[in-house]
Amino acid sequence: MEVMTISNSRYGGSTVVVSGYAINHNNQIVLLDIAPMHPKLVGAIWAELVSGTPRYLWLTDSGNGRGCSVRGMGSDYTRLLVDVPQLSLPNAANARARFLRCVYPKALKATVKRDHEKFYVLEWTGMSAGRALAAMLERDTPYPMLLDWGEALLKYGIAHGNIRSLEHGGTSPLGYEVDSPEDGWAAFIASAVQDGVVAIQ
Repeated sequence: MEVMTISNSRYGGSTVVVSGYAINHNNQIVLLDIAPMHPKLVGAIWAELVSGTPRYLWLTDSGNGRGCSVRGMGSDYTRLLVDVPQLSLPNAANARARFLRCVYPKALKATVKRDHEKFYVLEWTGMSAGRALAAMLERDTPYPMLLDWGEALLKYGIAHGNIRSLEHGGTSPLGYEVDSPEDGWAAFIASAVQDGVVAIQ
């Protein structure tokens, strides 16, 4: 049976069951889904995520054969409650099990005010990662953007090396780390238009 856990020590300590995760190439946690657990255990892991110090957690994913050190981004995470319909709660037929989804804020809002600042795009229910990318650029940059450009710009960024896939497991949506292009987003979009990747109608 596939088991995913995260602990504040490789050799014990506070351990919680994880139903999903997404990490970047530096083994930093972008998204973490924690199964229903005792609040003190969840609180111990949460404290490590947002500590702002380079303290490592130990992530185990038996399904992917992964056991590795990971760490938080050193900043607050957005907390979301997500239904887990496949879990049943004993003696609570009408109650719905929920896991805690911790999402790094830069996966919800693009940060493009400074050069080469990273952000993240994730697939959401009813929205692909490409459309999420276009929506974030439209909302958070001064450049006009069509949502229909999203998939093409995502592939274009992957081909040009400024967009990289996140490693993920379990319930985590697919996601990508996005580096601001070296010449800026205006030049990136102009290049995509010139190369015929997207078309201005």
